[in-house]
Amino acid sequence: KRMFIIEVEIKESQVHGWGVFAKTAIKKGTIVWVCFRPFDVVYSEEDFARIPERVKKMLEFWSYHNNKTGKWVLCGDEGRHMNHSSSPNLDSIYFKSLEEARSLGVEGDVDWEEGGNIAVRDIEAGEELTCDYSEFETDDRHRAFINHDEKK
Repeated sequence: KRMFIIEVEIKESQVHGWGVFAKTAIKKGTIVWVCFRPFDVVYSEEDFARIPERVKKMLEFWSYHNNKTGKWVLCGDEGRHMNHSSSPNLDSIYFKSLEEARSLGVEGDVDWEEGGNIAVRDIEAGEELTCDYSEFETDDRHRAFINHDEKK
C-alpha cells in the first residue's frame, strides 16, 4: 500500500524545488493521503533521540514532526515532496479510530493516529498538491517555508 491513495507524480514546482502533482482530477472531500505502516516510518521522541546525529540530520530534513502526536514521520513515498501553502488545496484529517478510517474508505495498514490529508476543494489534473505545514509541523526548519509564503 502507498500513502497516496490517488495517482501522483513529482515535477518541478513553482512553490519550491520539486512538488507533488495530481495525475487525475480530485473531488472536494476525497482523502488523498494517509500514513501507512510499515511503508511510512513513525519515530517516537525516544526513538528519534537514539538515532546517530548524521542520520538524524537527514531525517529532520525529509520527515516532519507531527504536533498532534509528538512523533516524527518519514514518508515512504512522494509525500516527502509536498510543499507548503497558506492557501492549500489539502487539509489535515485525523481519525478517531481505525474503524472511522475504514468507514471513510481508507484501506490497508493505515496509522489512523497519524492521519492524512483531504481535498478542501476540487483539484484539477496537473495541479500541485499543497498543505499548510503549520497545521501539523512543530519543527522550526519548516518555519522558513511558512514565513516565506506569508510574505507573498
